Amino acid sequence: MNALDLALHESAHAVVAVVLGAQVVRVSIGADGGQTAVVGMAPHVALRAALAGQAASVVFGRGADVRCSEGDYVTAFKHAVRLAADEDGAGLGSECFRAASASVSPDEAAAALARRWVARAHVLVEEAEGEVGELLGRHRLVVRTLAGHLEQWQYLSGRAVHALVEESRLRQADTYENWRAI
Repeated sequence: MNALDLALHESAHAVVAVVLGAQVVRVSIGADGGQTAVVGMAPHVALRAALAGQAASVVFGRGADVRCSEGDYVTAFKHAVRLAADEDGAGLGSECFRAASASVSPDEAAAALARRWVARAHVLVEEAEGEVGELLGRHRLVVRTLAGHLEQWQYLSGRAVHALVEESRLRQADTYENWRAI
């Protein structure tokens, strides 16, 4: 993976996180890969931010991003399972679980619950992939601008990331308004 591909990958993580309300601490790329450090992500934001690197490869037509995205996909799936469990509300300590355990062993009830959460997590990941692709499509200029800076400097502070995202979003909105006025 070359520096631009890596910069696009990490920039996509950062832009999705910022647009969805999280706080980026820093973004960096190097010979050993890249990292986007983010705090304050709700699970639904973390799911989408984790999927953003691979989505950038698709949105920018850069080819498969398997090496970097395998870990991101595992992270996304963990967040999706957590969301599924939260949606379900039928955790191991719930009344629903105790009632189910009355007719089968606790291990069988736990396995059934886990299967339900995993099935729902697959759906959540698929839905999130579509949403992230659309979000990155709408914010192409922002991702590309951030990637250009990241490719040049290899490190951006959270403050720089937020400033560049905001500046690019304003410029993109201004360009659209000027185009509409023609």
